[in-house]
Amino acid sequence: MQPDFALIEAIKHGNRAEFDDALSRGASERARDLNGFSALRVAQRYEQLDMGQLLIELGADPSASVNQRGDALLHHCCRVGDIGFACLLLGNGADPNARNHVGKCPLHYATIGGYQYLVHELLEAGALVNLATPQGDTAMHFAARRGHAPLTRSLLDPAVNADALAKNNTGYTPLHEAAAAGQDKVVELLLKNRSLGIAERRSLLPRVRRAAELHGHDQTAALILAAEGKFNQSFAEQVTEEREVAQDRSAGR
Repeated sequence: MQPDFALIEAIKHGNRAEFDDALSRGASERARDLNGFSALRVAQRYEQLDMGQLLIELGADPSASVNQRGDALLHHCCRVGDIGFACLLLGNGADPNARNHVGKCPLHYATIGGYQYLVHELLEAGALVNLATPQGDTAMHFAARRGHAPLTRSLLDPAVNADALAKNNTGYTPLHEAAAAGQDKVVELLLKNRSLGIAERRSLLPRVRRAAELHGHDQTAALILAAEGKFNQSFAEQVTEEREVAQDRSAGR
């Protein structure tokens, strides 16, 4: 058996003795299987973390492209939710902000899949939470569109500093995206977001409600309309209170 092929087989089965034997006969960490997958990709596919670590120590590039889309292996791990191998790659210097040919980074795929722990690990490794695709979508847009409420809540944490008001190329904020997709739980979370000030609420909520209506989500539109009503009432009460305070001061009371 050819050394490189023997190495690939050893990786698949997690056989360290055969792995070392293949190396002694001239196999390389750059070996590929019959489908053209790299040895490191094979280790990920067969859930062989130890083999993956050995390959990296031998010189396998944890940030190398693995397909025609320009995905690094970290992109693929985030696409399929492979937390263990993603952490292995991040721990060995894989770039958490690498872009593939369509301009997406690993964080985008992790949020699309709703992999909350993986998102946490990427952020800890230096992933930029507000990095946008060429279409202007951030991780928050993807989480909102897919209805990932727990993940959206995590992204809204002030320590994470995700921009809940970021607009993509269509002018949609994450709240627009959630409303247009009928994701009521995420809509409720975003409506409670403290970064939505008075000016933003007055201008934003009617347009968000319209997005829900245009996409046929009447229940979501009703939810937003109720929020508008509560806000308008609260705003009116606040204005009245401020006016009364001002009058008291002018009267010397």
